[in-house]
Amino acid sequence: MLNRIKKLEEDMYIVRTDVVVIKASYATRADVSEAKQSIILWVVSAIFLVQLLPAFIHYFSP
Repeated sequence: MLNRIKKLEEDMYIVRTDVVVIKASYATRADVSEAKQSIILWVVSAIFLVQLLPAFIHYFSP
């Protein structure tokens, strides 16, 4: 009986540790929103630079 209780305590410790790790790796709404804003900014910047590239090539070409 005592052996079973020890085994259950060990299993509960492992489960608690796993839950802590899972909770620590969750993405919050703020994390998702920040990533979304970063991606949008990158895409808009890339499109803007691609639009300017032909003008720069034409301006600097002989």
